[in-house]
Amino acid sequence: MRAAIFIGVYFLFFSTGALAQKATVRFKKYTWYQGLTLAKQQNKSLFLYISQPGCDYCKEFNAITLKNRDLVMFLNKHFILIKHSVKTKYGEAIARDYHLQSTPALLLQKPGSADPPLILYENLNAEELLNKLKAFLDS
Repeated sequence: MRAAIFIGVYFLFFSTGALAQKATVRFKKYTWYQGLTLAKQQNKSLFLYISQPGCDYCKEFNAITLKNRDLVMFLNKHFILIKHSVKTKYGEAIARDYHLQSTPALLLQKPGSADPPLILYENLNAEELLNKLKAFLDS
C-alpha cells in the first residue's frame, strides 16, 4: 500500500513539474493597433517580436530564451504578445516604419502611451530580458 502511494505521489509530482516546464509564450498575429487596443482593454503592455527566417540569433532566442519558464509566465501575465517575420507584409512594414536594424527585435509599448516604443535588439538571455521587462514596466 505504501509503495502504491509513493509511486502515485512520485508520478503526480514529476508529471506536474514536466507540464509546468512546457509553458509556452502565446504569440498572436495581431497588427500593432489591434495589439494596442487589446493592451488597453486588458491593462497590459505590448510586446512585439520581429524575427527573420534563417536568423541564427532568432533561432537561439526561440530555442533558449523563450523556453524559460519564469520568463514565459511573466510575458503571458503582463504583455499582449505579437510575433511577425520581416518576410511578411506586416513584419516588413513594422521593420521599415521603426527602422529596425537587426533581428530579433523586440518592441515594447505601454497601453495609452504616446511615446515611441522601446526597441531591444540584444539577444538577451532569459534573466537579462526578464530584468529589462520588469524595469520597463516600472518606468
